[in-house]
Amino acid sequence: ASPRHHVLILTRRATHHVLVQVTQQATRRHRLRRPRRQTHLSINRGKRSVAIDLDEPDAADPLRALMAGADLVVESDRPGRLERRGLGPEVLSAWNPTLALVRISPFGQTGPYRDRPASDLVVQAAGGWVSAHGLPGTAAVRVGGRIPEYLAGAFASTSALTAVRAARDKQEFI
Repeated sequence: ASPRHHVLILTRRATHHVLVQVTQQATRRHRLRRPRRQTHLSINRGKRSVAIDLDEPDAADPLRALMAGADLVVESDRPGRLERRGLGPEVLSAWNPTLALVRISPFGQTGPYRDRPASDLVVQAAGGWVSAHGLPGTAAVRVGGRIPEYLAGAFASTSALTAVRAARDKQEFI
């Protein structure tokens, strides 16, 4: 699932959004130089962004400062990456006890397929969409667009708003 689609939904709802891109020094330089596509500009409008290199010894300081005032963290990396970087739910909740965390991954955070990478086509096939389209007696057909990503974004944004409300009401990490 792509993080950009739920971000668009929440940004349009007048939320204050900061995109934290976790990068390494070499890839950061590359990303800052390449031209932006219209889709990228459209989906990321209304957001501020910051790049943080977690390989640097003091990288957690700016992240901790951002988390202190945050209501929500949306993570869309492979399962276990936050924990391997020393930023699992326990650390985030220690930084901000009323923070809500929404995690997006193609096959969930647990289970037998959690570590499998996925593309749009893989997600469509696993969800049964490919076999449900096309003509009888012909090969399966991929659904147009990036429907799985948009749906994941819609479900993530709904879950995010629910989690933020629950975290505020209970005054605890969700």
